[in-house]
Amino acid sequence: ILMGVGNHHPHQRLATSTDEPWVRGNDSFSARLSVKTNPTVNNKPLAIVAGTSLISSSMAALPFCADMYHMAAALGIWSLGSSILSTAPVSYISDVTTDKERAQALALMRTSGDIGFLLGASGIGAVADLTGDLGSAMHASAGVLLTATGWFAVRRVLTDHKVRNE
Repeated sequence: ILMGVGNHHPHQRLATSTDEPWVRGNDSFSARLSVKTNPTVNNKPLAIVAGTSLISSSMAALPFCADMYHMAAALGIWSLGSSILSTAPVSYISDVTTDKERAQALALMRTSGDIGFLLGASGIGAVADLTGDLGSAMHASAGVLLTATGWFAVRRVLTDHKVRNE
C-alpha cells in the first residue's frame, strides 16, 4: 500500500500508511504483508527483470523439450515469470511519472505493447518461414526479450549510480 506517489524522485522511499480509510480495520495477513514488503519503488525493476528473465529462458528452452514433462516444466517457468511480471511495469511507470504525465505514459506503454505484439508476431513468423524451424524463431524471440531485459537492467544500475553520486 504505497502512498505519496506523484512528484518525487523514483529512488526516494515512499511513505507507507495503514491509516487510510480503505485499509483501517483490515487486519488481515495480506494487508499487513503488503505494507511491509513493498516500501520502495526499487522492488519493481527487480520484478521486471526477474519476470522477463524467467520468460525468456523458458522461451529459449521450449524448443528443446523432448516430452510433455519437460514442456510442462518450461511452461510452468514461463507462467511464473508472467505472474511476477503481471503488475510491475504499470506500477513502476506510475511511480516514476508525475500525476500529469501518468495517463500518457500508461497509454504509450499499452500502445508500444500492442505494436510489439503485431510486429513481433510478424517478425518471428518470418524468421520461422525463412529458417523452416520454429525453434529458431523461439530463440530469436527469447534473445530479443533478454536483450531488452539487459538494457533495462543496465539503465537502472546506471541511473541508481548517478543518483547516489549526485
